[in-house]
Amino acid sequence: ARIQHWVVRGEALRDETIRSTQSLTLSVREQPTTITSELSHDLREIAVLGGYARDLGGRVEAAFLGGIAVVTVHRAFTTDAGQMVLIPPSTVPPAGVTTTLVDRFTVWTAEANATIRATRRVGIVGGVRVHPISLADDLSGRSLRTFAGLVWQFK
Repeated sequence: ARIQHWVVRGEALRDETIRSTQSLTLSVREQPTTITSELSHDLREIAVLGGYARDLGGRVEAAFLGGIAVVTVHRAFTTDAGQMVLIPPSTVPPAGVTTTLVDRFTVWTAEANATIRATRRVGIVGGVRVHPISLADDLSGRSLRTFAGLVWQFK
């Protein structure tokens, strides 16, 4: 919603799952053995934003927003290393082992975007968003993403 130059917006985001697979060949019991591991990662976010928007003339609008985002990150790590290198009396898994981590956190977020109005109500939006990210105890930093999409405007 927009009242003069002030904007309030709700947004939802779901990143495509990212997969990274790696293989490593070792010598185990004097035999070459290939271990395969995969890390997958996906992110979902819901944000409530408020800020300032300005018409740049014609159908173009620029907005600078800040707010709160609730972020959920799913990570899974799968490896067949246990099958390949463990021997009895260790417990040898019958298949690859997957460890899944789910992190949920609430953070501040900031966004800058530009909207081109295609019709009175529908626009094409593109921009950049940044927020801190903290995954369990092992990773932290900043998330910086570009985005594009459609926006429904109630003005």
